[in-house]
Amino acid sequence: MSTTPPPSPWLLTSSERLYRSLLQLYPRDFRRTYQREMLITFHSYVSDTLQAAGPGGLLRMWSLVLYDLLTTTFVEHYRSAIQAIRQLSGLEQESFMTNLLLHLDVGAQTDIGQKRLTNEDSMLSVLPSDPDIMQQRGALFIVADGLGGHAKGEEASKLITEEVNILYYANQGPDLNTTLLHAVEQANRILVEQNTSEGRTVEIMGTTCIAAVLHNETAYIANVGDSRAYLIHEGEIKQVTLDHSFVVEQIREGKITPEEAKTHPQRNVITRCMGVPEVAVDLFTEHISHGDTLVLCSDGITGNEPESPVHSWQG
Repeated sequence: MSTTPPPSPWLLTSSERLYRSLLQLYPRDFRRTYQREMLITFHSYVSDTLQAAGPGGLLRMWSLVLYDLLTTTFVEHYRSAIQAIRQLSGLEQESFMTNLLLHLDVGAQTDIGQKRLTNEDSMLSVLPSDPDIMQQRGALFIVADGLGGHAKGEEASKLITEEVNILYYANQGPDLNTTLLHAVEQANRILVEQNTSEGRTVEIMGTTCIAAVLHNETAYIANVGDSRAYLIHEGEIKQVTLDHSFVVEQIREGKITPEEAKTHPQRNVITRCMGVPEVAVDLFTEHISHGDTLVLCSDGITGNEPESPVHSWQG
């Protein structure tokens, strides 16, 4: 049995030294905020690449790293220059060429857990490579949690993420909030048609859906079910969405307490899901500042906490 040789310590150390030197290209304030995190991420990236693909893979990785570094350093120096102009002009509180370019750090993680035989979660991140599309439509992120106990929950979540992506970017309407709403609604109709065509009468393919579009300084968020969106701003965590679940609705009506909800026999029952006709979609709009983190997650993260915090984006 052949085994992959361990990563070369020399290649790893040399790559980290070179990357640390290249980080000096970023503005000083940016380095103070993000350098440590970027170095930790890079170390993990290099180690995984060497382990999986060896020195050849490292060369390919560096081509991507250098492209990203050159692009993002330009963006950060552009932002610094604009900020300096705004300070000199006394325009700190005014809108002045804001966010013509959007820089995002994206992370995603999913786990099958200990109860299911299949992973019913689906995630999607779309950062258009065409700058015109990015400027006009923004970046799209989706988390869908297929319903356990429903037939083929993993297929439902995958279908929804794929269809919302296609439908959102195919619609050229100027209102991005409405465009996202229509994409989620139309994706639901496609899932309903799939259920009908397969003659499902007892069990349907169902899933939650939390989708977010980041465009300039705004996050447009659409939600169905008990997956959630959180916004982290200056160390404070805000839950943006409201769960469509039986126990949360009972809490809001004052019929049970959050403590009672943790052990309630219907704590896993949701009141809205994708896959049923005419589902209502909640919409939210949030202002995004530089350094904020937006987190989209399923109830696998939040557990049974009715109102508490994986897919996250920092911009």
